[in-house]
Amino acid sequence: MRAVVTGAGSGIGQATVSRLKSDGWEVLGVDLQAGDGVLAADVTNEQALMRVAETLNEEPIDALVCAAGIWLSDDDRYSKVDLDVWNKTLAVNVTGTMLSMRAFAPHIRGGGAVVTVGSMAAIAGIPRRDAYTASKGAIVALTRAWAADLIRRGVRVNCIAPGQVATPMTQHVTGLDAATLPLGREARPEEIVEVIVSLVNPASGYLNGAIIPIDGGLTAASALVPLSPRS
Repeated sequence: MRAVVTGAGSGIGQATVSRLKSDGWEVLGVDLQAGDGVLAADVTNEQALMRVAETLNEEPIDALVCAAGIWLSDDDRYSKVDLDVWNKTLAVNVTGTMLSMRAFAPHIRGGGAVVTVGSMAAIAGIPRRDAYTASKGAIVALTRAWAADLIRRGVRVNCIAPGQVATPMTQHVTGLDAATLPLGREARPEEIVEVIVSLVNPASGYLNGAIIPIDGGLTAASALVPLSPRS
């Protein structure tokens, strides 16, 4: 089994690469910096991604995991967010996901799968994080469109929607009391990867176009009833 994983240098992407390799997959990672089994490419650069795709030597892959993404610390509400922050966020999260699909989806064999990485922000919304929220909402919409399109080739496309995950990307988040989260803590990347692994498994062959929250129940909790710290 062969997979391509973007955002392979840290966080959910790195954890995905590690788990797939431990399960016997051959994995090609893509990130801004090259590393062991990781080729350097900016997901906003189509030519760079196509060069990485050429290294597959026209051999098919079984899965694509689009985990590259950013959440900038100076993201804010529509009246304050800097346009450069807005444009960069959408360029990486939305355009980067689309270009990754353009580069690698043609290599996926029938019966293969794509997993995109959205966010619970696309389901519930995060105040004062307009660029990030909008970008993840776009990924959800694109996932549904691709699911309807690629299934003609026998390729499934599903989206995970994590809540708060302990990764370098979320270290700038302030004011978060993990004790108020439904499970009393942030998710570990490895817990998110468990779902990704399930989605790329052929045994999940009838799951297509799904948006799967992995947020410990965060979106299930009513916003009108604030959660108290766990005792």
